[in-house]
Amino acid sequence: MPKDSYVPQIDFKGSSEGSIFEEVNTGPPPKLHQAGRVCKKDGCNTPLTSYNPNDHCYTHQREIDRAKAMNAPRNKKKAS
Repeated sequence: MPKDSYVPQIDFKGSSEGSIFEEVNTGPPPKLHQAGRVCKKDGCNTPLTSYNPNDHCYTHQREIDRAKAMNAPRNKKKAS
């Protein structure tokens, strides 16, 4: 190995000290939404997870968000 190469040293905690991921999930738990919901798009019966805050499935929510973005006012640069 060349002298210029840097090899990081990783210190993994042993099982007696707990998981190496012990402090990763220290934030508040995610908000859960009502179980048993389905996408509100006509003809779509995709079940929504309890983590999905939207009323539509991922595919249809993207369509809604894209349409909103297309209709949003844009900052136009003034001609000099």
